[in-house]
Amino acid sequence: ATGKKRFNIDCSEHFKATHDRPVARLSEATTLADLGGRCAMDISDGLFDALEKICESSQVGAVLWANDIPADKYLKQAMPGNWSDIALSGGEDYELLFTAPKDLYDTVASKFETAATKVGQIVEGPPVIKVLDSTGNAIPNKKGWDHFHST
Repeated sequence: ATGKKRFNIDCSEHFKATHDRPVARLSEATTLADLGGRCAMDISDGLFDALEKICESSQVGAVLWANDIPADKYLKQAMPGNWSDIALSGGEDYELLFTAPKDLYDTVASKFETAATKVGQIVEGPPVIKVLDSTGNAIPNKKGWDHFHST
């Protein structure tokens, strides 16, 4: 055994295609900006990482609802035991993370070409992110990719 994870051919082809040809959410970012959105970031280094940067820059906290985070069906199929960890901290996703008041969110979401999903809430306080499971219990935070971290 080589220790490498083997995926079925559909998963392998899907992972290769999405890695080789990522789709940046430029249309959505433009729509958000045109409608008054002020805070957005792609999650190419991980959802948690992007949210952490937003929170630190704005000096606010956040609550993430782990079960509301959308995940690719191929990811769920290939990694049934830890797909949610990968959805939080994995990279190479070029989805758009943005924060907005409810009225702006509703307007923006109705104009996007792709589905928008509420995955959490910004809260007052220090830049700390709580990740909650479906029962409201805190789960350990997963860091995203850090290009400058020394090992």
